[in-house]
Amino acid sequence: METEQANSIFENISRKFRQSVTVKLFSILVLMLLLLIPLAYVDSLITERKYLSIRAVDEVSQKWANDQLIYGPILTVPAGEWVQIGEHDQLVKRDIHLLPSSLQIEGNIEPETLNRGIYEVVVYDSKVSLSGDFDEFGKFQESLKRYDEVYWDDAFITIHISDLRGIKEKVLLNWNGNPKSVKPGSSIPKLIASGITVDDLFEGKPDSESLKFSLDLMLQGSQKLSFIPMGKETDVHLTSSWKDPSFTGSFLPDERTVTENGFTSTYKILELNRNFPQSWTGDRNTAAIMESEFGVDLILPVNNYT
Repeated sequence: METEQANSIFENISRKFRQSVTVKLFSILVLMLLLLIPLAYVDSLITERKYLSIRAVDEVSQKWANDQLIYGPILTVPAGEWVQIGEHDQLVKRDIHLLPSSLQIEGNIEPETLNRGIYEVVVYDSKVSLSGDFDEFGKFQESLKRYDEVYWDDAFITIHISDLRGIKEKVLLNWNGNPKSVKPGSSIPKLIASGITVDDLFEGKPDSESLKFSLDLMLQGSQKLSFIPMGKETDVHLTSSWKDPSFTGSFLPDERTVTENGFTSTYKILELNRNFPQSWTGDRNTAAIMESEFGVDLILPVNNYT
């Protein structure tokens, strides 16, 4: 009799325990906490792999060359004017900058993938050709008459190249039909942090109303190739055998074709499409220039970590 009562009490307690909402919620909570353990492990593994993937890209880029940003040319003419400061007159020098009236950019990108452990990194060789003219040079000369001194012998051209290690062949600037040697570095670091410079453009005051230029760059880089539209009218044509491009930046192509054999893209960008002028004085407009960057990113079609 006592045994039957004990069994009955145990069954009642067991039934109430199984039917208790609190117990059910507690059981679910315990299961959820147990499931979080493998999820946390997987999340930690993904984070680690993502970090290693980024590091692999950085290591390869440091040995090959980083992504490349190209813009220019900027023609700079130093000028000075006498300004009264206190009781004395002082000659204050300024850099006056002029951008091309027209700029044509032709880029052919030949990509390949390099392995770093289990990770793949896209790198490329490219030929980038810049050509155009300064058709408003005559008007620019007229604007310089307000200065007391114009240092034509010190004028220079600067072209931005973000990673100079990527240059693989000698560079010559064809300047109005005359070949000009280039040197590394920039004399206008706030506008162009890294690049090449061409001096000895003029012998005394020039008498040309228009100036033409052209230049070829054999350039290595990683993953991305970008430009900034420095011409009053900028035309860009890019071709590549890479079939997975991502067009990025402030401007998208006016025309693009992407096939299994690669891609082509064409841009036409006007002065009115950007937020900086054709000519200015000093280091102004740096932020506006950088905001106008555009280009193409050679992405891997399957990448679980980026």
